[in-house]
Amino acid sequence: MFLKCTFPKIKCWKARNNEKGVTLIELIIVIALIGLIGIVVGSMFFTGIRSFNTADEQVASYSSGRLAYLNLERQMKRSEEIFIKDDKVYIQDLETPQYYNYYILVGSQIKKYKVNKGDLEHIESGYASQFAENIKEFELVKAEDSENIFKLRIIAEKEGKKLELNSHIRVGVEVTNK
Repeated sequence: MFLKCTFPKIKCWKARNNEKGVTLIELIIVIALIGLIGIVVGSMFFTGIRSFNTADEQVASYSSGRLAYLNLERQMKRSEEIFIKDDKVYIQDLETPQYYNYYILVGSQIKKYKVNKGDLEHIESGYASQFAENIKEFELVKAEDSENIFKLRIIAEKEGKKLELNSHIRVGVEVTNK
């Protein structure tokens, strides 16, 4: 007989001559425990990945709606003149001030349409572009009770999660009906 110690703090046990390993039951128990631990760790890992992807999609949806909201608000406040024709609000384009833009909801996207200032007709090419996506509702209208206040409302939605943005924007420029 010999004295076998595995760790200093664990009691030593005496091995007998006929004990030379583990039994089949011990081996099955260890494999079952490793399997259970693996299943728990794996499910936690995949749940974490799913949660991350869902949060990432929601952030993208919210970012799109918020960015559209902030850009429209800034564009309205910097516009030198605003036109209203056929219930559409035409706002001066910030990059090319000789053009004006109007925005409408098409499916789940806000589309931006660029027009000439004089006749408010689409420019020759590249007049339509995507402005924001994952949008459920969009409204940009002149407030009924004021000359220079507009109501801007955007609702972004992704997988049942909503972000609603509402504002009344006061502009300090002339609003012209065409």
